[in-house]
Amino acid sequence: MKKTILLSIMALSITISSTFAQMAPKKEFTVSMSQNDITLTQGESKTIDVAINRSKAYKVTDIDLSIGSTMPEGLSVTFENGNDPLNQRKMILTATENLELSSKSLVLKAKSSRVSKGVIFKLHTEATVITAN
Repeated sequence: MKKTILLSIMALSITISSTFAQMAPKKEFTVSMSQNDITLTQGESKTIDVAINRSKAYKVTDIDLSIGSTMPEGLSVTFENGNDPLNQRKMILTATENLELSSKSLVLKAKSSRVSKGVIFKLHTEATVITAN
């Protein structure tokens, strides 16, 4: 009975260890977004969560975020720290009333002093719908 319990505990700890080991990359870092297909209406703002998954060697490395492609006219993007500034950021997309209407692929770029990574996302922009009363 003791042997069965001990084997079960060992199997569980191996499963937990391998699950966590897969989460952190072996080298550098990875970047991901909570949404990769975003629709934004003229005059609207949206916040997208950005996760930076770091290897052990990158735990203290500064990583800057930016948009690495041409954005539609009337769109601004800012970045803020999330609950865990080392690993979580927020990307705030803000559209003016004159936002250019389009569907574009954009690149969220994450850059450290030695390497850059990117995530492609689709941005669809729409006109504000005005309803008559």
